[in-house]
Amino acid sequence: MISWLRKKGAVCNETTSKRDLYQLILPLTPKEIYKTDAMLANHGHTVVRLSPYTCDLKPTGQN
Repeated sequence: MISWLRKKGAVCNETTSKRDLYQLILPLTPKEIYKTDAMLANHGHTVVRLSPYTCDLKPTGQN
């Protein structure tokens, strides 16, 4: 984690806890951009996704 942060130019030392290192990593990681999301955004639409484990919100599995 420390070497990755240093490659990205972040300042950290060997005594920094993993929790604090992770907080430094979060803003430096690139966000995934899907082509379909970009295309829809260009046309004024917003994509809303459900997590894969929302069985109560999906019509499949209802009796």
